[in-house]
Amino acid sequence: MALRSDPAYPGADCDDEKLRAFRQLLMDRPQDQVGGELKMGLDFYTTSSFRDLALHISERCHSIPEIANFLRASGLLFRGFHPASFFDRLHQQYPDERWPGSLERWSKLERALPSLFAAMYVIWCEKA
Repeated sequence: MALRSDPAYPGADCDDEKLRAFRQLLMDRPQDQVGGELKMGLDFYTTSSFRDLALHISERCHSIPEIANFLRASGLLFRGFHPASFFDRLHQQYPDERWPGSLERWSKLERALPSLFAAMYVIWCEKA
């Protein structure tokens, strides 16, 4: 997450006072700047949820291509994202796409709509 390289990032083990100061800094940022988009989600507004959202000690972000590589290496087949209504967005962009959609096209859609998976990916898969 680009937020971790922010000079003001207080670290995952910061105290609540530093957390609140960092959250206020993000609240004052325009939505199109790093971290500014976080204020649109409910997790931004409580200390414990904000810590999990932006200061998680061991969280690692993954891209759809990384997920595709993991699924392939693990012998798993992609069966869709949850909620299934996300597919409607993909189908609007790519009318010829059939369920569950290719991960390549999902990746393109996410680049076009960066807030599509704002919370996290929830993936359906099955053993090949």
